[in-house]
Amino acid sequence: MAIDLSVFADSFYEEATEHVATVESLLVAADLHALDEESLNAIFRAVHSIKGGAGAFGHGALADFSHALESFLDGVRKGRQELTKASIGILLGGVDAIRNHVYALRQRSTPDTGAFDALKNELAKCAAPAAPQSPVAAPVAPSGYFVELALDPAEYPDRAAIDTLVAELPALGTVECVEVEFDAGREGRLTFVVRGEATLDDTRECLQFLVSEEAIRKCEVMSVPAAGFELFEDADPADDAYGFFPLDAPTQAAAPVDADSIRINVAKMDELVNLIGELVITQAMVARGAQTNAGGDAAGLVQALAQLERNTRDLQRSILSIRMLPIRHVTCRLPRLAHDVAERLGKVVQLELVGEDTELDKGLIEKLADPLMHLVRNAIDHGIETPEARAAAGKTPGGRLTVRARHEGGKVVISVRDDGAGLDREAIVENARRAGVDVDEDAADEAIWPLIFRPGLSTAKTVTDVSGRGVGMDVVQKNVRALGGTIEIASLRGLGATFTLRLPLTLAIIEGMSIIADGESYIVPLTAIAQSLRPDACETKTMGGREVLRFNGDYIPLVSLGDLFGHASPVRCTNGVHVVLDIDGRHAAVRADALLGLHQTVVKGLEDHYRRIDGISGATILGDGRVALILDAQRVVEQAGAIERLAA
Repeated sequence: MAIDLSVFADSFYEEATEHVATVESLLVAADLHALDEESLNAIFRAVHSIKGGAGAFGHGALADFSHALESFLDGVRKGRQELTKASIGILLGGVDAIRNHVYALRQRSTPDTGAFDALKNELAKCAAPAAPQSPVAAPVAPSGYFVELALDPAEYPDRAAIDTLVAELPALGTVECVEVEFDAGREGRLTFVVRGEATLDDTRECLQFLVSEEAIRKCEVMSVPAAGFELFEDADPADDAYGFFPLDAPTQAAAPVDADSIRINVAKMDELVNLIGELVITQAMVARGAQTNAGGDAAGLVQALAQLERNTRDLQRSILSIRMLPIRHVTCRLPRLAHDVAERLGKVVQLELVGEDTELDKGLIEKLADPLMHLVRNAIDHGIETPEARAAAGKTPGGRLTVRARHEGGKVVISVRDDGAGLDREAIVENARRAGVDVDEDAADEAIWPLIFRPGLSTAKTVTDVSGRGVGMDVVQKNVRALGGTIEIASLRGLGATFTLRLPLTLAIIEGMSIIADGESYIVPLTAIAQSLRPDACETKTMGGREVLRFNGDYIPLVSLGDLFGHASPVRCTNGVHVVLDIDGRHAAVRADALLGLHQTVVKGLEDHYRRIDGISGATILGDGRVALILDAQRVVEQAGAIERLAA
């Protein structure tokens, strides 16, 4: 009996896509470091698997091209030919050709096989080994470098303890702390920059004086000179313990997730099946309790309803966990992007991916790719210098670009950091003024950096096929805000820049506080609430024609949602509450008539049924059938600040 293989076609397409991603990540790594035998064998096995699957499903052109790649790689394995920069470029072109071919097959369209023939001819020409390249002159000692500490939570259990250490850092000499990361229950991290003439030995001795070896989980220089060095003599890189280490090979990326499917862990499926079984049992308990309740016994029904609530909550959590995917499904695209952009610009870039197992909602994953890829491209183009410029500045010829993801306070935090030239404040101010923006010459850097998000503003001296037209960073900010997130910038001239994205874990369900404001129902995301205050327990006053509230020693805007959204009540509630919103240290207070309680809220979009409203991120249906609007806390704080500035 003939076997219909077409039913397995989707599995072949998914596996081929994964094999292509594996080959691509290993080849990108090979372009910066010598390819070890294990990696070469992994590439060979992946190509061989593609060839076997293509032959089984009757895709002759794909099988033939994979065989040509396999033959070339076999020659490399046996030492008959060398894997050169030129041949790696051709192999990466082959990766793109296979990916496009598989995509066309999946879409039931006819693939173009012309690329296969051209690439096979190019491979034949690359059999001879490449001529050795001239060595790059070693740079002089760096005039500044980043140091990152990961601290043991037993020694530094809270942010206050870390802040105390930060206050002591100036004892190291010319030191400036540029970033502090802390998440309760996890290790704290701080990044500082050592400037001036301080040597690595000086830094080591001072650091050991301030922080014990037992308190440091990891200590690493983020921008290193050409020669490797260590902080502690007994440090072992394999232990991931204490020490300054040379740059390692880039992290290998996994295959990207298919846009229309999710691979589910078996353990998650087992949990889901068990929860559905519990739900069926509880449903029977509720039905029995309802029958018994007719005779006046309500205790059994109450118990059954409580059990039903627990089962429903657990089922909801389990289903949401299925939608959570590791961020590597986005970051897997970055090594190839960094390789291609650096190659085009004549730069050498070391890409490091950290925290690729950090999970977030699939809907966010799909929308995060474009902003993240643009930030990486922008860092390579505008931030990291050419090898010659870096050598002249006392840096290594190759720049370092780090993309780190982590969970922090109910959000996903993604940072893109480079060790390049940093943002050019003077160029940003000059271009902003040329665009008609009134910029204060004495404004702090934190007020200048966001100007790069203005449409049409670019500090590039020439327009290239990579950048220079002032298009991109404004789109990044717009896309991040559309996801309910924020973006921050930190930069030090000559030492690099960091772009930090803060995003919600999921857009599907949020924990929120239900409130009544000016007669309407709203949901305030719980992660945005700093505190709730009674009007008689706080100080309010009028400044510049607007109400403000005293909070933690400062006056913050006090706004009415009715005024903001056009349904103001003629009578102000005097016995309600003031809900203080906190968005990355910026505060505003919202006047509420009453707090109704905490809710797990299913977010429904407004745009499909009505239109987009600035300051509203969605809507939900309450238990009594009423519709409640979900506040976009970030936009409310921004609008409150704008109102306050206009009034002042």
